[in-house]
Amino acid sequence: RTAKAFYLTTILETLSQTEWTGAKKREKLQIIANVENLNDLPYMYELPKDCAKPIALQNGEPFVVEGQFLYTAVADAVLLYVGNGRIADPTQYLDTEDYPEYLNIHMEPKFAQYIETRLASKIALKMTSDKSVYQLLYAEAVKIEDEARSASRSSGFSKPNGQKWWLEQV
Repeated sequence: RTAKAFYLTTILETLSQTEWTGAKKREKLQIIANVENLNDLPYMYELPKDCAKPIALQNGEPFVVEGQFLYTAVADAVLLYVGNGRIADPTQYLDTEDYPEYLNIHMEPKFAQYIETRLASKIALKMTSDKSVYQLLYAEAVKIEDEARSASRSSGFSKPNGQKWWLEQV
């Protein structure tokens, strides 16, 4: 029960903090026209239901997020974001045992290792109240997350073609 209590919140927490390459998605946003827009930016969009962390709009255009809404000056906005697997249509909930409104989240190896270690830290604190064990496991989880963040960042972008000449490297 303790693991179940922490499992989904731990996953959602890390997806909202880290740009995991395996969870990135791109979606054309639907403009909201029938609601009064009190923001200075002219276009108002609803964020996708599975949006854990907005990353960027096409062409790097600026945007503001307030609650479940995204405001921008872009007329046809396409959002790059980290998805959390939440199902947009409540009638399509899966018959899963624990979290019917969420799809199984694809976990990169480092992401899975981070979740396991972070869960272990939370469970250890809950069950033993030993802060030293918690701090040890938490520090290990942070180290894994930093490594994963670097690996995810480097694998998420294309590399330049060819090798640099030795003179370019000097």
